[in-house]
Amino acid sequence: MMIPGPTDVDQRVIDAMRRQMIDHRSGDFRVMMRELEERSRRIFQTENDVYLLTCSGTGGVEFAVANLVDKDDRVLVPVFGVFGERLAEACEFYTRNVVRVEIPLGRAADPEVLKKALDENKDVNVVAFPYNDTSTGTICHDLEGIMRICRERGVYTIVDAVSILGGRDIPVDRLGIDVCITGSQKCLAAPPGVALVSFSERAYEKARRKEKRPHYLDVTKYRHFMRDRSETPFTPVITIFFALNESLRIILEEVGFGKWVRRHEAGAEALYKGLERLGVSFMTEPRYRSPTVIALNPQQGIDAEEIRRVMRERFSIMIAGGLAKFRGKMFRIANIGNISQQRILLTIEALGKTLNILGVKADVEEAVNSCKEVFAGRWPG
Repeated sequence: MMIPGPTDVDQRVIDAMRRQMIDHRSGDFRVMMRELEERSRRIFQTENDVYLLTCSGTGGVEFAVANLVDKDDRVLVPVFGVFGERLAEACEFYTRNVVRVEIPLGRAADPEVLKKALDENKDVNVVAFPYNDTSTGTICHDLEGIMRICRERGVYTIVDAVSILGGRDIPVDRLGIDVCITGSQKCLAAPPGVALVSFSERAYEKARRKEKRPHYLDVTKYRHFMRDRSETPFTPVITIFFALNESLRIILEEVGFGKWVRRHEAGAEALYKGLERLGVSFMTEPRYRSPTVIALNPQQGIDAEEIRRVMRERFSIMIAGGLAKFRGKMFRIANIGNISQQRILLTIEALGKTLNILGVKADVEEAVNSCKEVFAGRWPG
């Protein structure tokens, strides 16, 4: 599974889901919740609350927007892919005052773009953006610079880090991110079903003052149940909580979080090097290339879906196609979760052979060797 989620998971994570159910109002559940809360804070690098929601990453985005954005707020959303569009649409449901900043394909938001947009829209009080957009394989290359501008302007921030937290170091408190969202099925290497959302104290106070909050996704309910009872307000997806707790234990206590992030970084460098040697064309400009999802143009005359079919049927490797308006126009390879040298080498080898089968000359051996050279110098021990 070399798609941007769900990803293959460790056998111990699978085994964790085979446990018998427990009462979500029991002492056993509360012990697990306290472990999950503590481990989640370490992943987010925050002292703030991290809420665990039974939903997809998009549900986590809805939780963030529905609680933070009020009808009189003016929200700025940089759009550089499908997930920026979805974020803007979510904000437009709660306020009519949404400013979309359209960014050309192949690029993402950066401090210069954000500063210009805020200078032109001085009444903006919320900035919301995807840090990493898997639909276009793009990342905001200078998150620290973006957050510095947001802090200087005093705006509230919502950062969609669904496909990047754990694959890139994101010190939430140090950067001053008000609300940060991720999902269990991406870089945290667990099955889908849980969104994790960190909420700063000032963001919580803004949410608490709202006249209306969603019933199921009300942050004040989650805070009360988490702080006072170590529970969730409604029945959670217990099996995925088991799995996520085991995956976080592996990341933090066996691999080490720093090494986990460095694996993603080295894996990304190796994939890009190998793909360059195969002669494929990237959709993203170099400075904006995502370390977790690589978006590629099919060679002229070759159908992207045909590349995916051969990879799947001949080599048992799943890669992704394009989303929404990009469907059929690209194929994507993910570098997410349980990254290993073997997985990357097999993927590069299989893609090279696929291109050869489809009539495109590709030097498979050279591509594989370029990956090995990266591993020799960069792969964490």
